[in-house]
Amino acid sequence: MQYDNPAGRLLEILISVKQHPRTTEAREVWRKVFGLPGSEMGPALSAKLGKAMLLSQQALDLLAEEHPELVDPPPTWAQQVSSAFQTHNVHGAIESFANNISNDTIANVRTAAVLLQKGSTRKVLTLEELRVVRDDLDALLQEVLAGSQPPEIRLYICRSLRKIIAAIDEYQLTGAAPIFEGIEQAFGHAGVDPAYRSFLTDTELGARVLSALSAAGNLMTVAVGMPQLAHFATLLLKAPA
Repeated sequence: MQYDNPAGRLLEILISVKQHPRTTEAREVWRKVFGLPGSEMGPALSAKLGKAMLLSQQALDLLAEEHPELVDPPPTWAQQVSSAFQTHNVHGAIESFANNISNDTIANVRTAAVLLQKGSTRKVLTLEELRVVRDDLDALLQEVLAGSQPPEIRLYICRSLRKIIAAIDEYQLTGAAPIFEGIEQAFGHAGVDPAYRSFLTDTELGARVLSALSAAGNLMTVAVGMPQLAHFATLLLKAPA
């Protein structure tokens, strides 16, 4: 992933698709592009394609905030990408999509990605960094599921960890922001739920959950260019209840 912005994510997808022969079965191409196992070719693939279709509009929205002079009228590349998705036959060959994505389209998407990244404080996350965070959170999720916490605490922690893990799995399509938001919510809940706060600060397992969330939070704040979330969360947790 070269850029953590929607145009950059769209660019990576388009380049990946164009690397396949145009006669290749479309579903097989998308499966490889999205990293789906062969057994997940139904709803999971449709969900991924739906999110990929949103990237061009998300890029336009961000461009409208940072470079409004570039989106009125809407750029041709956005129209071409939208048309490619809308006319694509996912049950046929990938050429029904690839034929609508010219080299000029890819060049223009790349330009948009560079413009959105230029001067930004967002940083690129490596897949290895994400894998380490995901593995740590998943291991803790299994421990919480097997633990003896009160049901309401277990339920909230499991939902929070699953949400963050799912956002990590969607990084290719949605970037770092949803991961950051999930971690932010997991921290913020301690401010309104004394029992949850006590679990994080007064139990061994809670301390490890807090440590993993802090490590993930620090990584995500670098990715999205925000102040250190874990630092403010620590202050919150240390404040008098």
